[in-house]
Amino acid sequence: MKQRAIGFYWTLPVKWKPIDEITSDDLKEAGKASQKSRTIAWQREAIQRWARNNGFEIIDELVHVELEPDRVSPISDSLIWKLAERARKEQAKILFVDFSRAIGWRKHVLLSFLDDYDRDFLAVSISDQEAERFSAHFAGWRSDYKAWLQSRDGRIARAFNRATELRDEGQTLESIAEQMNSEAIWSATGKAWTADSLRKFLKKHR
Repeated sequence: MKQRAIGFYWTLPVKWKPIDEITSDDLKEAGKASQKSRTIAWQREAIQRWARNNGFEIIDELVHVELEPDRVSPISDSLIWKLAERARKEQAKILFVDFSRAIGWRKHVLLSFLDDYDRDFLAVSISDQEAERFSAHFAGWRSDYKAWLQSRDGRIARAFNRATELRDEGQTLESIAEQMNSEAIWSATGKAWTADSLRKFLKKHR
């Protein structure tokens, strides 16, 4: 008889590409989340393969998005506790990929939480090839994130100039927001525009 397991996949927000951000609806279905996030997709592949090879049956899959590379969301601690409680109730193991162990990086705070529930969570082993793929992906992610942070002033200027140009053409705030989103000209915090956020932005930077 196979042992029951729950796949736990997590990632960080891609703030510079709102179109690729995982939404609340995506969180409800791992398949949808994996279509937007390579990190989720690769974790899912590795965990499902490991489960098949080690006599585990995955009965559910959960997706979680953290805040930053070094910060956790306020719900993370309670989330881990609830997962541990569910694992004990359903006699299942929570399977996850420990990136820090696989590629030798400093452990994210979220993964440190799991140490308190080590009897419920099980880090699956991944191949050297998979570890190299994760390492290269995260190195590129960090580089892109750093570049995005450093480009804030330029992004603000670009957004202001484009919004002003469209407003001078007589467009409404709603149509300007839609146009800028279609052109991938996001807000300073990496979010898609709404008429209200655009109004506040123009007032602040006029």
